[in-house]
This record gives sequence, structure tokens and C-alpha cells, in this order.
Amino acid sequence: MKRIIKSLVLVSLLAIVASRATLAAFTSEGKVGGNFFSTGHADLALLKDLALPPVASNLTQNLAGFVFNDISDNWQQRVGVKVANTGSLDLQTVLAAQSLDPLITPSLKDAINVKIFRWFDNGDGVVQAVELGSETETKTISFWLNSPFTLGVLPAQQVAAYAIQFEVQTLDNSYQGKESTVDFVFDATTTE
Repeated sequence: MKRIIKSLVLVSLLAIVASRATLAAFTSEGKVGGNFFSTGHADLALLKDLALPPVASNLTQNLAGFVFNDISDNWQQRVGVKVANTGSLDLQTVLAAQSLDPLITPSLKDAINVKIFRWFDNGDGVVQAVELGSETETKTISFWLNSPFTLGVLPAQQVAAYAIQFEVQTLDNSYQGKESTVDFVFDATTTE
């Protein structure tokens, strides 16, 4: 029995020595620490003064609407709008129309045609025919309310300029004294 105990003690001592030898092995590690994650952001702003650059003091989320009075046969008007993507992500943009006017017939929204031009402003902020580029299809304002204009991708930290053209071909007596209010809304979603 003593022999068995001596054998067990000897085996135990060998196991302890072997385990200490294993613990005495060299180790090393490499670490990549402080990994940081953040999301980008989407931010559209409108330029207040079309002749000035997109600096903070010239940007806004809301502009006062345009006023078009005394519309009659063969009327046409173009207005310029510049949109800045002040975010960090590219944005797919559309121009939608919204109206809270009651539904009346005939509606002035059915008689006014709209199309959007890409505008290559010479820097003076005034829309001129020679500065107009590609154009969208023509829609009535009524149609535009349900079907926004697709404007394309606006890269991060860039400005896009658009000329919005309104026109009326003919108006009969049923349109006398009609008026309508419409908001133009630039919407954007991030691209992939």
C-alpha cells in the first residue's frame, strides 16, 4: 500500500511540475482597440440667395413660396431653386407637390403645367434660357400632387440647381377668379 501511495505522490508531483512548465510558456497578444462606429446623416437645405454659396447663413429648411398673379392664356414663368446636400451621404432626390386646397372644379391645378430643368447657373442666381439643361416630362400640378418629379442623385456636400417652369396654354371663363396654393417639397433618401 505504501508503494501505491508513493506512486500516487510521484505521479501527482510529476503532474504539478508538468502543469507549471505549461504555465511558464511564453504568451503574446495583439489588439486593435478603440474601434469607433458612427452613422452618416442626410440633410437637405435650400439656398436663400441663389447667387451666394451654400454657407450656413445662406441655408434654410423652408423658403417663402412664389406668388404668381394675373395668370392668363399663354402665361409662362420660371423660378430657380438651389438645393444643398449638407449631409455626409449621397441622396436620391425627388420634388413633390402638396396642397390642402379643397377639391373644386375646374381647378387651376388642372390648367397649370409644370416641368423641371437642370439649371447651370452662371453664378448670378437668375434663370436664363441658355443655362437650362435636361428637363423632366411635363405634368399638371394636379398630376404632380400624386407623382413627384425624380431629380436624381445629389452627392454629399454638393449643390443642385433647378429651374421650375410653370405654363398655361388657354383658360376659359370658368377659371376666372380661381386661385390655388401648392407647396413644393424636396424629399431625399440615402442611396446604397
